[in-house]
Amino acid sequence: MKAKKKFGLKISVCLLAVLLLAISITVIMASASETIEVVGEMVDIKTKFSSYLVQDTIRKDDGGYVGDHQYTVYYDTSKGAVKTGYEGTPVIIYTINHPGIDRIGTDDNETIISSMLEKGYVVIVLDYLNNPAAISPAIESSTQAFRTDLRNGKILKTSEILPSGSYHENFLVPSGYNVLLNQVFWEIDKHSTEGTLEKIVENWNSDFRATKGDKLLKWVHSNGERKAVQADFDGNAPKWYDSTGKEDKDGEYTYVKFTQALTITDCVDPDGSFIDMNLYINIVYPTSPENEVPVMALANSSGYPTTSVTGADLRPHSN
Repeated sequence: MKAKKKFGLKISVCLLAVLLLAISITVIMASASETIEVVGEMVDIKTKFSSYLVQDTIRKDDGGYVGDHQYTVYYDTSKGAVKTGYEGTPVIIYTINHPGIDRIGTDDNETIISSMLEKGYVVIVLDYLNNPAAISPAIESSTQAFRTDLRNGKILKTSEILPSGSYHENFLVPSGYNVLLNQVFWEIDKHSTEGTLEKIVENWNSDFRATKGDKLLKWVHSNGERKAVQADFDGNAPKWYDSTGKEDKDGEYTYVKFTQALTITDCVDPDGSFIDMNLYINIVYPTSPENEVPVMALANSSGYPTTSVTGADLRPHSN
């Protein structure tokens, strides 16, 4: 009887040992998958930009496209607080360690990233750890998933410098590339056809006043002098208001329905600033390539780049 008890005890001890070993292996494997690695292109970047580090390296899974990758966030805090939203601080997602993608630009990463930080951009170094799976189309899906998390406030949220919020102004830039943002390529006063400016003024006084008539806007010249006004389409005499919409005979604001545009400079935003009718382009380009490279251009017909068909839902990425 005692022998049977001893035998049963030995079995129980063995089973417990196996169970603990299995748990230990699981913990070790889990820890290994979360281990931060500094390899390849990241070695010099970590050394060069340690003083700009605002969010240390975080390991991340991309949902099965490429696999585990990690990211580190840099920003020059002397440029001020980072802003979110459509007009917020530009965020550059700079991808490295993807050997399956040729590096066309010859400038080193440190030179490129330095230029971005100098312009006041947030730079997220997205590290694919030399994973052979980081090739097209998997890497496009992976980076797009990262951009989606960024827009949803899941990436930059560690301090007042990097507030939680939607970062719509973000640009995917592979290593060896740089980016030029908001470059004017068409100016309305230089490139539009004859009569365009006059037609815009005519449209303001007709269709625009009819559809946006109940919008309040600042209606004064730069010297503070009031601009021309007229009765609305129902014959009501024009009135002046303060910035809250309270009637004020000395106010600087009126409703669009009471405005009278005389020149193109009368076409303004609600704050009284001239509507920018020029066209802009964002250029992602390889730095100092050894040979001439092809150019691909994608133009949005309207809307924001990250919500239109040529933005968030397109591969390869348009910006």
